[in-house]
Amino acid sequence: IASVFGDAAPDRTGGKPIAVHDLVALGEKRLATTPPADAGVAADLATVLGELYLRLGEGDSALRLLQQGLAGQQATDAASAAELAKRNDTLAVALLDLERNDEALAVAEAGRDLRQRFLAEMPVAQARTAYSMALTLQAVRRYDEARTQIEQGVALMAQYPDQVDIEPIDMLS
Repeated sequence: IASVFGDAAPDRTGGKPIAVHDLVALGEKRLATTPPADAGVAADLATVLGELYLRLGEGDSALRLLQQGLAGQQATDAASAAELAKRNDTLAVALLDLERNDEALAVAEAGRDLRQRFLAEMPVAQARTAYSMALTLQAVRRYDEARTQIEQGVALMAQYPDQVDIEPIDMLS
C-alpha cells in the first residue's frame, strides 16, 4: 500500500492531486504487476482494494478483487475463520449490489458455515452471521427466514450486551 501512495506523490504526478478512484486503480495495477511474495498479503491487499472499489460504487472491480482476496484462503483457526467469514460477507454485499442474489446467498452461507465451524461459541460472530444472512435472505425474497435471522441477532445482543455491541442497523448497512 505504501508503494501505491508513493506512486501518487506530487513529484510523480507532476504536482497534480490524484483522485481516490485513480489511487485504488494504481493499487490494483501494482498488485497485478508486482504482487507480494506472500499469498496471504496479496489476498489482504486484494480485499482492501475490493472494499474500496465497493465503497466507490465500482461493483465489477470490487467483485473481481474480493474474489481474489478469498481465492485459495483456508481457515485454520478462529481468527482466520473470522477474517474469511467477514470477506464472504463483503463479497455477498458486492454480489447483491450487482443483483446476483443467488450467488450472494451461497457466499453468505459459506461465511455462516465458517462461523459455525470455528466460532460457534462467540456471540458476536453469530450476530454477524444473523445480520449477513438476513440481508441476503431479504434479497432472495425469503422474508420469514430473514426476520428469524434478525430476531436471533437481536436476542444475542440482549443476552450478551457486553460482547455484542453492534446494532442491527450497523450490520445491515
